Amino acid sequence: MLNPQALKVRWALGAASAFALTAWALLAIIFVLQRDRTLLEGSQRLLQSQQRVVEGLDQVFSRAELRAAEVGKFVQSGSLSGEQVLQVFAAKLLHDGELVQFGLLLEPDNPVNRGSRFAIGVTFGAKGIHVEDFVATRFEYWTKPWYLKTKDSPSGWWSTPYFNDAAGGQDTLTFDYPLRDPQSGFYGMASVSVSLERVVEMTQALGWNSEGELSDFVLLDGNQRVLIAADPRLDRSHTLDTAITSQGSTPLRQWLLQGKQHDIHLERDASAGYTMVRLPLKRVDWRLAAAISDRQLLSSLYRHSLIAGVAVLLIAVLMGLWLARRTARFADPLRSLIDAAHRLALGDLDQPVTVPPAGSSLHGLGDALEQCRQSLSQQSGELRQQHGEAQRKAGQALLARQLQAHALPADRVFLGAQYQAQINAVLRPAAQVAGDFYGFVSPVPGRCVFYLGEVDGADGESVLLMTRVTALLPQVLRQTEHPHEAMLHLLEHLQQGPEQGWRLRLQLGLLDLDEGRLTLCNADMPAPIRLRDQLQEALDLPQAPALSRERAEPVDEWTTQLSPGDRLLLFSDGLLKAQFEDAAPFGQTRLQIAIEKQLDSPAELLIDSVLNEVKGYSTDQFSDDLAMMVVAFGFRD
Repeated sequence: MLNPQALKVRWALGAASAFALTAWALLAIIFVLQRDRTLLEGSQRLLQSQQRVVEGLDQVFSRAELRAAEVGKFVQSGSLSGEQVLQVFAAKLLHDGELVQFGLLLEPDNPVNRGSRFAIGVTFGAKGIHVEDFVATRFEYWTKPWYLKTKDSPSGWWSTPYFNDAAGGQDTLTFDYPLRDPQSGFYGMASVSVSLERVVEMTQALGWNSEGELSDFVLLDGNQRVLIAADPRLDRSHTLDTAITSQGSTPLRQWLLQGKQHDIHLERDASAGYTMVRLPLKRVDWRLAAAISDRQLLSSLYRHSLIAGVAVLLIAVLMGLWLARRTARFADPLRSLIDAAHRLALGDLDQPVTVPPAGSSLHGLGDALEQCRQSLSQQSGELRQQHGEAQRKAGQALLARQLQAHALPADRVFLGAQYQAQINAVLRPAAQVAGDFYGFVSPVPGRCVFYLGEVDGADGESVLLMTRVTALLPQVLRQTEHPHEAMLHLLEHLQQGPEQGWRLRLQLGLLDLDEGRLTLCNADMPAPIRLRDQLQEALDLPQAPALSRERAEPVDEWTTQLSPGDRLLLFSDGLLKAQFEDAAPFGQTRLQIAIEKQLDSPAELLIDSVLNEVKGYSTDQFSDDLAMMVVAFGFRD
């Protein structure tokens, strides 16, 4: 007959075993219920991640098409010589990391070299910029099928990838864009080439396998050639057929052989245990496909189930030992601690842990669980606060960018009876929310008004104030012809608003296109620079403090006479303040040196060159917006 102590041991072991078996049964039920949900969520994550890759690649090709269209605009303008075309192409290749080649093939009747064919190719490779003159090499490009195809194309086309087997050669993909004149029709083509290595880098940067969970991945061109693959044994010498023949078949490769479908398709093969997705690219005839196994999708669920099972086993062992050594008066505190441990495991951090009285053998365990709960609760609150703050800042930055982009006008030419003014402007936004803006209007015929400014305000208010300023300026400029009165009217409107603690720096100019007279008002902005006869002159106009809610004094006007050929450069203080870490700011001297290099360049190239100089000197992410405007004054065409 068993003694009472043995009966207690058997009872304790039985209770612990029953607990463990029950917990494991519940875990098994939860596992079954969670399995299908986990597979579905994993499939959606797979589709979303690959869609991000496809969207990123389509953006690369879309930007290349825009570059080709920009080349067409440059050529159509007829203002560039052959040498200037080369300079523009070289500058674009040096500052555009996505393009490796520009081509321009023109018929005899063209704006660049009228009466003669003009054909060049500019390539950026390992040895730098290489220029090839196809006319000099007597290359009869006008007879080539791709040239004829471009001539018949309404808006351009992407050629099949070109695989250069020569040593050091680049594999490229080219977009051919037709050039047409409204009167004479087709007169040539422009082409831009993207390196396939850049496509590979872009795909990797977009995180096609950022979590390392894909079982298979492949990017195919229209001829089923492998461009990128998860299998390191596959390269661009393989097609889908040769990949299966030489390296073996996989569920993804076999699935792709069923046809060249060009629709988005997500499919789960339960028999093979794989989920596969196929996505077409919009710009080019390519397909991206990826596959992930059920085992990889369920790995996290397996891991959590194993941890929970081990935790249940440990709890059961502890329960058995405790019941075997203690009397029934310890059952309630232990049960309370077990419940607390379960709540912590399930993420319930709100209910405090009931700590056994001091002197109890369970007091230390209960106190440790309570401290763990408090620590986890505090960290959870901090994480939620940080996440909310990050979402708020991201939304504020997105709103600022959208409002900024919506308020900026396109480049424009203003005409007077005798003179004209062509205005070009660019704004490169900072990494954080900033408030630079610019604009130009013609309140009455024969006059144009241009402005460039920056808004400083409290958190979030600078965005709203910038929106109000850009909406109010055109209105007040139509009420008066004097810049200083326009500034006073604008200040009166802004002071009636709810925003507090704001400062507005603004530069406002009125240009009379009949007489060439320029009137300027400046409120705490850098002095403009006038380019005349290959010389730079910083205008010595009065410098007034920034506008604010507390300041209502008028801003003095300053008047000067412009001569045909003069160019006026306005810029924000972000160009002067840009710096790298603890180095000196970019400053006025470096700015004038950067301008000196491009005195004879078109306004677009001048602005692009100067802003790139600032970017090269400072960090990649600006702390302030960079805005620059060029007002070119001359005789009316």
